[in-house]
Amino acid sequence: MKKRLEELKNREGGFTLIELMVVVLIIGILVAIAVPKFLTAQNGAKSKAAQSNARSAESVAESVYADKGSWHDPTAPATFAGFLTLADPTLFPAAQTEGTVSTGPSAVAWQRLGTAPNQNGMVVAVLSTAGDCYYIKNDNNGTNYAKVVGVAAGTCDAKAYPTAVVAPNSGPDAEKAWA
Repeated sequence: MKKRLEELKNREGGFTLIELMVVVLIIGILVAIAVPKFLTAQNGAKSKAAQSNARSAESVAESVYADKGSWHDPTAPATFAGFLTLADPTLFPAAQTEGTVSTGPSAVAWQRLGTAPNQNGMVVAVLSTAGDCYYIKNDNNGTNYAKVVGVAAGTCDAKAYPTAVVAPNSGPDAEKAWA
């Protein structure tokens, strides 16, 4: 017995090539499963950031509308932008004016509907870093949501909402399709 223990101590051992190949194969399978799930989760997070900012911007606009009683200030038509900036300067910076294009999740494009003094609502548009444009239109007919997938840079524009509603994910229940 003592001799056998001595042989085991002196033996040089290690992993065989087959054992190492099995370990590498297992790691490869795990990576092949994990990477697509990670990329899907990452794109989902990018979309959720844009959706959240669109909802927040629409909520801020509704608050300003409720406070002022109108989408239009007859004494100073351009002051609505200033009201939005005062309400939330992160979503509506002073440099951002009505009719601009969304360039990312933190850049909200917005456009009032109708012509002064008969403006009856507002559209906000936000471009996600995944390349989708999310719209919220709030007017006398209620709130509608639209999503346009694969938007080119510089084309996520609140004024484009009337053409966006032909998208499959649009209408009053489309917020569910945003997910």
